[in-house]
Amino acid sequence: TDDVVNLTVKNIHSSYPNLKIAGFHNGYFWEKEKIIVDKIKESGARLLFVAITSPKKENFINKWKDDLGVDFVMGVGGTFDVVAGKVKRAPTWMQRAGLEWLYRV
Repeated sequence: TDDVVNLTVKNIHSSYPNLKIAGFHNGYFWEKEKIIVDKIKESGARLLFVAITSPKKENFINKWKDDLGVDFVMGVGGTFDVVAGKVKRAPTWMQRAGLEWLYRV
């Protein structure tokens, strides 16, 4: 949602004030996918994090990876919900054990 994206950007800027965010958009853009891809390419971004549900993010990445013009693209699932403060992280022991995904199931 716009709320999650805006809070994520705000929180990242608070933690990393010198980081340049080339752009952001919510995950509801299916009718204008090509326009979004063109904007990403034009932005000059080197990294792209796709935080939409599976399998939509994988399908988007596979379909457009050669047209995005980025050096690195990664699907990050619900990570932005955590960064935005909308979802609590798993307990530390689950994080250390690599089981944070299980906490969200």
